[in-house]
Amino acid sequence: MLDHMDIQCASTAFIVNPQKNLLIDEADYVCHLTRHPLDHSVIKCIAKVAEKERQRTNSEGGSQAGEKRKNEEGFHLESYLCSGLDVYLATEPCAMCAMALLHSRIGRVFYLRHNTLCGALGSRYKLHTHSSLNHKFKVFCSV
Repeated sequence: MLDHMDIQCASTAFIVNPQKNLLIDEADYVCHLTRHPLDHSVIKCIAKVAEKERQRTNSEGGSQAGEKRKNEEGFHLESYLCSGLDVYLATEPCAMCAMALLHSRIGRVFYLRHNTLCGALGSRYKLHTHSSLNHKFKVFCSV
C-alpha cells in the first residue's frame, strides 16, 4: 500500500529529444513495490539513458571526456548525459530527482501537478533557480 510520501512522489518519467520529437526512454515509479529509496522514475529514467550511452560508447571503443558526440538518436551529448533533452512528469519531482536532473544537465522539465509535500521545482523549493548551481533549466507546470 502507498504511504503519503509515495503518493506525493509517484510519477512516470519520459525523457524526450525535443529537436526530433523522439522518446529517448521512460520509467515508472516503483518505490512502493521494491521499497528501494532510489526507485523514483526520474532516477530510473536517467539511469536507462546512461546505460544506453555506456553501451554505445563501449561498442564504439569509448570516447574522450568532453568530446562532442552523437548518440544513436543523432543528438549531440556534449559530455553531459541529458544536455538539451526534456523530461515530462506527471508530478513535480522531489529534491533527489531534481538534483539528478540538474547533474545530468536536462534542458527542460514539464510536469502536470504540484508536489506540495516535497516538490523541489516550485512547490516547496526552486532548486533549478539557485544562484550557486552551475546549470539552470526551465521548468513548466500545467497548473
